[in-house]
Amino acid sequence: MISIDAKNLEYAQQMLGNAPKEIKRAIKSSINKSTKQIKTKVARLVKERYVISSNVVKKKVEIRKATLSRLTGVVMSTGRPATLTRFDVRKSKKGPIRVRVLRSSNPKPIKGLFLQATRAGNGPFPFKRLGKSRYPLTVLHGPSIPSMMGNENTINRITPFAENVLNQHFLREVNNRFSKMK
Repeated sequence: MISIDAKNLEYAQQMLGNAPKEIKRAIKSSINKSTKQIKTKVARLVKERYVISSNVVKKKVEIRKATLSRLTGVVMSTGRPATLTRFDVRKSKKGPIRVRVLRSSNPKPIKGLFLQATRAGNGPFPFKRLGKSRYPLTVLHGPSIPSMMGNENTINRITPFAENVLNQHFLREVNNRFSKMK
């Protein structure tokens, strides 16, 4: 949970003490501006660790904005595991298809994996047979966007950034509102 520093709240009370609604508006505005920056930073951090496009991550990350009655903002993600084609899939003329999910690892060969488009024209998806017969097939998946975001490394790096951005936006909003009151 990220919050505004007590020093900054005292500063806002001194500057905007005679207009308490302006303090609430400053908090709301700073939270909403901060959540947009946090969403972008999360996408970049996930992209640093995993071989996935930041646009794919941004599409799955939702922002719940703050209102005057609810002064909290949420950056969250829900969803299922991403198919392996969202990551680095290398198909060679000889040998099995290789897949790399983490940037720090080498592509791993997956025996029996093949890429095939579906009848609806979607794909190609990475399929693997469950037995020796033609069917049933299974689509292979990597980690989900929420689990990538929930990685300890990502959370440890985003928390101080989020605190800093929120406090900067709050001080800027307080100063802007104070200058308009004169």
